[in-house]
Amino acid sequence: MLWAKFRLLSALALLTSYWRQSAGPALSEDPELTEAVVSEIVACSVAEGVPISALDLVRALHSVPGGLRTSLQEDLAADRPSELDALGGALLRIAAGTISVTVFPAVFI
Repeated sequence: MLWAKFRLLSALALLTSYWRQSAGPALSEDPELTEAVVSEIVACSVAEGVPISALDLVRALHSVPGGLRTSLQEDLAADRPSELDALGGALLRIAAGTISVTVFPAVFI
C-alpha cells in the first residue's frame, strides 16, 4: 500500500514541480520524459520487492484530475521547505548503485 501511494505521489510531485504546471499539462508536456520518470520509479519499486507495470502506474497517473497541483510544487514555488528529498531523494537513494537512472537527477530540481 505504501509503495502504491509513493509511486503515484513521487511521479506527480516531481513532474508537476519540474514543469511548474498542474497534473494534466505536466504529464503531457513531454511524453518521453514522463515515460522515463515512470520507468525509473517502476524500477525502484521492483528493486524494493514491490512489482508494478509501467502501464499500471501510467493509468493511475491519468486517473488524477488534470487541474491537481501538488504540495511539493506549491512549496517550491513559495520557497518553503518541501518534501523534495523525501520523494526524489528517496528514489535516488534506492537506485544508487543498482539501477541506472538518468532522469531523476534532471527532475530532482
